Amino acid sequence: MAYQTAYFKAHHPPEFLAALLTFECGDTDKVVQYMHEAKRMGVKIAPPDINTCAADFTVDGKCVRFGLAGVKGVGLKAVEAILAARKEVSRFRDLYHFCEHVDNRAVNRATIEALIKCGAFDALGASRAAMIAALDQAIRIGQSAAADRKNGQLSFFGADSLPGGKAPPPQFPDVEPWSESRLLAAEKETLGFYVSSHPLVEHATRLRDLSRPDGIALTTLARYAEGTSVLVGCMISELRPTVTKTGKSAGKKMAMLTIEDITGKCDAVAFPETYERAVGLLKPESVVFISGTVDRRREKPSIIINDVFSVDDGIEKFTRQVAVKLRDGGAGGELLSKVKDIVGRHKGNCPLAFKVSAQARPDVTVWVVADRSWSVRPTRELFKALEDLLGDNSVSLLPKNQPANGNGQRFYRKPGPAGGNGGNGNSGRSNEPASAAVTRFD
Repeated sequence: MAYQTAYFKAHHPPEFLAALLTFECGDTDKVVQYMHEAKRMGVKIAPPDINTCAADFTVDGKCVRFGLAGVKGVGLKAVEAILAARKEVSRFRDLYHFCEHVDNRAVNRATIEALIKCGAFDALGASRAAMIAALDQAIRIGQSAAADRKNGQLSFFGADSLPGGKAPPPQFPDVEPWSESRLLAAEKETLGFYVSSHPLVEHATRLRDLSRPDGIALTTLARYAEGTSVLVGCMISELRPTVTKTGKSAGKKMAMLTIEDITGKCDAVAFPETYERAVGLLKPESVVFISGTVDRRREKPSIIINDVFSVDDGIEKFTRQVAVKLRDGGAGGELLSKVKDIVGRHKGNCPLAFKVSAQARPDVTVWVVADRSWSVRPTRELFKALEDLLGDNSVSLLPKNQPANGNGQRFYRKPGPAGGNGGNGNSGRSNEPASAAVTRFD
């Protein structure tokens, strides 16, 4: 895949990815991996579009769109009916126009609802919430207009019903648009994937900083030996409670899970003792940190869970130091004063350090370790306040060292000022410069 990607990056990457995704569309794991690879290549994977898509993945400008046949509940006959109607009218103007011209024997209400939920009508203007609210009316008016047209009468919403050939815009109910979480849930329900975004995007930087070993992802578990200790930030996508049948825990509750991160998913298991302790956190769609060990006894690696932490508790528990990147070194003191005000509102016990690029040597970062009086409580509220002031990606977290497991394995400790090695080490994912100076700031 690495060779193919490098080659096709310069030779029509959208077309290559569209063909690859169409070929692998039956393998959910591979589709997720290729979607992640597409993001790395700078190719956007977008939901279907009712006016541009065919059955399979389609290139639309610089992006690749899901095919209409990839929407759950949309069969091949429905796709054929949609394409026939689109050929007849050239382009659907809105939901009402669509309902008027498609064959309602092949495209029923459930099909249209699925197309709305996945975003196939987004380019036509109305919100998904408004279109769902108007759907029954649109179907009723569309069927009536289709019957009138068949009988030789003019359609009220048809372009031929008014002088000049322009139809009045349809009226959609004034309803509250769906939240981002609901939009994403609707995409996952109808496409099987998060497409326009991912629920973990909000947490991605923190989860990446604190997950151990350094650089781990759920799609890379095969790199690690049986029993390797891991800490992964992830979302629980499926939870399947069950009961143990044998052994000393027979009759006790446990759970099989599917967990996912930005790159993909894997299985995990919480045995009775862990399940009893963590049952309050083991819920679908929950964002958590999972501590456990790699299980390589099956074809696909999984994780045996030892403990579970909410995302907020995990951030506080596993953060060794908060590192803040200052642009222009906080020139003039005004910026630093604003940072100090924010820090003062989030006092705690976690050390704070500043990363400042030397003007004469951009390849060198100066770590300025703040006095203990600047120590903070590492919370999402603090990170948001700092990034609102300093810009995206201006806050990073340095993880605590974790104890070795029974095999003597240990999570790798990312270098930094609190570790005393000034960022010279090789962490595998660290973006720190090759050399750095460490000073203190009071």
